[in-house]
Amino acid sequence: MEVLQTSNYGISKTKAEIIIHIFFWLFIFSSINIDWTADWFDARLRPRSPAPLSLIVFALFFYINAFFLIPKYFGFDTWEKYVVYASILFFQPELIRIICYQFFIKPTGIEKELFSRDSFIFGAPSPFFLALNASFIYRLTKDWFLNKRKIRSLPKKF
Repeated sequence: MEVLQTSNYGISKTKAEIIIHIFFWLFIFSSINIDWTADWFDARLRPRSPAPLSLIVFALFFYINAFFLIPKYFGFDTWEKYVVYASILFFQPELIRIICYQFFIKPTGIEKELFSRDSFIFGAPSPFFLALNASFIYRLTKDWFLNKRKIRSLPKKF
């Protein structure tokens, strides 16, 4: 991670960003009513809350997409690579979850499990949909503000 500049308060921007991310995730995890000691795979034990594993997968999706895939592959020349890598990022954990559920927990059928409430793609709430939107919003606003600051500083240099 690259430190851009130090703010007026003596905190580097990356440290401030890390602090903001920590508070954001503490807020998310504390605002969702999840009993982390309950059975993660039995939806009857958590009638109004998402699967605890989906929160972890959401964070994983968000960070990989926002900090690796979008900056490196989301462009006019490399959009095909972005689509392939994003598909792998979003669909592989769902396939692993379905396979583990079918072989180790309760065989209910792949189609039923794919469209179940705990699905990473089609579940409610969908970690795939939330992470995809949140990472694009985060990345585009962050880049917009950084580029705006760079453009404003150009006349001062010349």
